[in-house]
Amino acid sequence: MDTSTICTKGIDYYGVLGLNKCASNLEIKDAYRKLAMQYNPERNKDPGLYGLFTLVGEAYEVLSSPLLKAIYDQYGEAGLKKGVVTPYGYNPPFVYHGDPIRTFKEFFGTSSPYADLLTSIEKPPRMFDFGQGKALKQKEKPFVKPLLLKLEEVYHGGLKIIKVQRKVYRDELEDVADIQEKLLNITIPPGIPPGTQITFPESGDQGPSVIPGDIVFVVEDRPHPVFKREGVNLSMMTNISVEQSLVGTVLVINTLDDRTLRVAITQVVTPEYVKVVHGEGMPYPKDRDKKGDLHIKFHVEYPKFIPQNSKKMIARAFAYANAQGKEEAKLEAWGKIVQDDKISRMIPPPPAVFNNQPGIVQVGPNVFLQPPPMKMASLATRNQSFAPVNSSVPPPILPLDKHAY
Repeated sequence: MDTSTICTKGIDYYGVLGLNKCASNLEIKDAYRKLAMQYNPERNKDPGLYGLFTLVGEAYEVLSSPLLKAIYDQYGEAGLKKGVVTPYGYNPPFVYHGDPIRTFKEFFGTSSPYADLLTSIEKPPRMFDFGQGKALKQKEKPFVKPLLLKLEEVYHGGLKIIKVQRKVYRDELEDVADIQEKLLNITIPPGIPPGTQITFPESGDQGPSVIPGDIVFVVEDRPHPVFKREGVNLSMMTNISVEQSLVGTVLVINTLDDRTLRVAITQVVTPEYVKVVHGEGMPYPKDRDKKGDLHIKFHVEYPKFIPQNSKKMIARAFAYANAQGKEEAKLEAWGKIVQDDKISRMIPPPPAVFNNQPGIVQVGPNVFLQPPPMKMASLATRNQSFAPVNSSVPPPILPLDKHAY
């Protein structure tokens, strides 16, 4: 490589690799392979050559990418590293990562320049023919795709069929490709953890000069309207009223396997309280007969308005409960206060005596009752019967107050 390729106008990446601008993709790979093996620090111990090794890696990174190569051919190094506006939008500046060993490893599959010699007997490298001889096939980068699974699918497991499309290049120029569809069968074991990678080796794009890349599916949980997975446990949030948080309630929960759970909440629900139902979580990946737990969290909904009478009743209930000196009494006080209130409503109040006269009783607006003459002495008895008096004509025996009308 001629060091004159580094000039004030920028780096001549073609000159770094000893190529001209008409070089094909295969020629670029072949030139990089030779120079990378020559300047690799493990083979060449001269520390002054490490800069050339880095420059060779940067040149290959640019010229092996069709987009970067096109920008470099049109705008040079300055346009490549400053960013340019193309018909397809703004292309950000190119910055080489500065690690030539990383470039070497991505190209050869290892950082050792002797690896191909050590493994060539057991695993001979794949070669392809081109006009001037043979060249080493390079494996394409893996194609990573998320695999969204419902919690029901994770709970039961099963088989999932995914249709993928891949390119099949017709010749070594890799400029014309056919689209091929392929069905992949993915086995889902019960309780498969999120983040699990399911790999289909060499199922990616095909071509005469490359080894197809792997297709990798990464398991992710699809959001569920009720449950959320936390390891092997399930968690859920439910809304309850203040009354339910204090006196208890029964939750009806539909499980992932279409069963119905009735969970009794008997304790006072505090903001930190979590109800744990054992054995109602997700299956353990390595033991399908063992399951995690269900964690139920609560959101207490408070009323927007409470009447004054209800507030007094609530205050009486808490006062009564606090007087008992036990936590259980706080729950029992509610029932006692409500029961006392119902009983007091069932007993009718005693009739009001009109104008402090025991003989005439007013029971409503302009309505008076007078007992029969023979039972005047028993007026004070609550169960005594009364005869109605015409309210329009006041009784002659009493001077009625005008305000009574």
